[in-house]
Amino acid sequence: MKKIITAVLFCITFSLFSYSQENTTISFLSQPYLQHLTEDAATVISVASKSCVSYVQYGKSPEALNSVFTSKHGQIDANVPVQKIRLSGLEPGTKYYYRVVSKEIKVYQAYKIVYGDSVMSTIRSFVTPHREISKFSFLAFNDVHSRPAFISDVYQRNNDVSFVCFNGDMLDDIYTRDEIIRDFAAPAAASFAGSIPFVYTRGNHETRGPAARELSNFVETPNNQYYYSFSIGNTIFMVLDTGEDKPDTHAVYAGLADYDRYRTEQAEWIKRVVASREWKKAKHRIVCGHIPASSSNDGWHGSKEIATKFLPLLNKAKVDLYLAGHTHEPVLEKSGADHNFTMVVGGGPMKSENKSNVTYIRVDVDNNNLKVGLYRYNGDLITEYKVK
Repeated sequence: MKKIITAVLFCITFSLFSYSQENTTISFLSQPYLQHLTEDAATVISVASKSCVSYVQYGKSPEALNSVFTSKHGQIDANVPVQKIRLSGLEPGTKYYYRVVSKEIKVYQAYKIVYGDSVMSTIRSFVTPHREISKFSFLAFNDVHSRPAFISDVYQRNNDVSFVCFNGDMLDDIYTRDEIIRDFAAPAAASFAGSIPFVYTRGNHETRGPAARELSNFVETPNNQYYYSFSIGNTIFMVLDTGEDKPDTHAVYAGLADYDRYRTEQAEWIKRVVASREWKKAKHRIVCGHIPASSSNDGWHGSKEIATKFLPLLNKAKVDLYLAGHTHEPVLEKSGADHNFTMVVGGGPMKSENKSNVTYIRVDVDNNNLKVGLYRYNGDLITEYKVK
């Protein structure tokens, strides 16, 4: 009798669960946000609660919006909850309004597709950068380790910036997609990323965990790599992926690490970037890398690799500023015998007992002037420097 009752209760519970799932309408787990914003294009990333097809409505007026979707190989992107839609043909220095519409796909078969409900985001706006921009600012955060709440407060005090740099270890080791949404995408979208983009640098903790390989679905870069370059006005940026801090042969990687070869690959790419016309003609050259580039480093394998493979190239490349994290100890190091550029290392994380080490960096570019400031998360200035 007990077995029969248990079976009946299970069936009732399962039926209620199924009914709940079938009748739960689609929603956004994160508001749409911007990536890879250029003078003539922008990518909108949407994160829905169910598999769907999504499109963006955008235009110069919120009352006149055109629809666009993304397709590859003749197929419109569909049947996944996270989707990237590229808006192209935009005009420089122009304000655009946009929203995302996502329609649930309830059944996807070879010859039968059944749609469910749709969800529409609120209308947001962004401004494309102007070709001749000579003045802009940005914020940089590092080693937040899945505790992003303070970022919104910092942004509210610095809401004149053009973008935000997430400079590594924004997340702890990544076990589920939900963590990426909850601690990375959704807070950024709710705070600033619906109007200005974030630039992402991968940290060593973000290489770890069963869901680490899903992180690339939530960011977009110019070359679809974690290392890339881009320009704003007279300033060129190089973003490096400094990889893991332990040897590839370390037992914790269980034979799944290939970072030494990856850093060698990047070193060859660095040579091409610094030899390019864009790099040579730039007035300011800024590098973002999670692990500091220094020969007097912490002695870990990753740091030694960077000192051997990256640092000699950067020392010859007339770099003005290198932004880093990783050590959790905030410091500003001027150009000297160890590195031929100013290096600012941010602190963190919020989970540490020493909350005074939680920091952010603000960089202001004004034509020929470059100023960098290192601040505690409450806005107190630690140190600042004008890079000449």
